Amino acid sequence: MEKYEFIWSIFGARQHISGSGAAYPFAGGCGANNIADDNPKALAMVDINEVDTKLNIIMANLNISPDKFALFLTYRTYMTDGAPEDLSQCCYLGYHSSDFSNPANPGQTYGIAVYDNVLFEPDISVLSHELLEWINDPSGYNLVPAWGNTGQVSNGCQINLETGDPFSGSYMPGIMMPNGVTYNSQENAFFSWFMGPVFTGAGGKLSSNSSFAEAASACN
Repeated sequence: MEKYEFIWSIFGARQHISGSGAAYPFAGGCGANNIADDNPKALAMVDINEVDTKLNIIMANLNISPDKFALFLTYRTYMTDGAPEDLSQCCYLGYHSSDFSNPANPGQTYGIAVYDNVLFEPDISVLSHELLEWINDPSGYNLVPAWGNTGQVSNGCQINLETGDPFSGSYMPGIMMPNGVTYNSQENAFFSWFMGPVFTGAGGKLSSNSSFAEAASACN
């Protein structure tokens, strides 16, 4: 068991919030940035419920208002549904949320995403996933016909316009930036894929990298 510290920098203001978590060593490199001072190398695990509480404290301390989207970025820090020592409850890579379950009035919206190249999704893929889902479904309750058995929805059905979920693990072509790092954003589904059968996306496509040829199948 190790202590971790949240150190967020939002709109120029820094917040220091402490809590308990677990760290696990690993033998891989230090992500895409080739930082030499990550020693000993470790992955952090924290309870997603504790994280959400701390995010709301930070937003309240900084007087974040509903006309602003608060987006938090963690480095090699994953979330568990419960005790961080229990890896069977791992792993949440990110999420977006809101105050209210009302598509017309979501209240304060916010999100969090991990940056990592060790366990699951590369570099900015989780960040792009959550950002684009927030744009399309800020409250989490923009409803669409039930869909499932695609992407991260491997069992059961889902009924909201979460454009990243059908493509978790599928990426756009990498983009090399001036810092020498190639970043990989995640592919996202277009509105037409959820709603069909008329395809209204650019070029008649159903997703940002044209991976889908047909609209979502009905899910019971």
